[in-house]
Amino acid sequence: MPANIFQLLQDWLGGAIGADYGLTELQAQAGQASFISRPPAVHFNPLGTVQGGYTATLFDAALGLAVYSAAAADEVYVTASLEVSYLRPLTAAALPLRTEARVLRREGRQVFAEASLRDAQGQLCATASAVFTCPRGAVDS
Repeated sequence: MPANIFQLLQDWLGGAIGADYGLTELQAQAGQASFISRPPAVHFNPLGTVQGGYTATLFDAALGLAVYSAAAADEVYVTASLEVSYLRPLTAAALPLRTEARVLRREGRQVFAEASLRDAQGQLCATASAVFTCPRGAVDS
């Protein structure tokens, strides 16, 4: 198991996958994470709006980063549930987007977190809530 999953996740989001999703200004610490995104054209649907899967991916990345920023180096978490509420369509005029996530609480092997996505004018465009779980046997005791 990698010694520091948080660092690996930061490197991954700051590298090629981050470029594919137009991520910049990645920040994470103490149960909070945020970044700016400018989705490349491939993430827009024929209606001229950002595809919902892109938004869900942003949330999963930000929420996971927030969770790992508060986890011990040897803890492993996976997304158990992700609920996204789309509040308004995202067009090119909405860019750049800002995604923010924070850990709400930890209960045993589960971590609960929430996130928001705002457009360039600061309008709330989507929200998400998630539960992350530490699979049994993922951490040696």
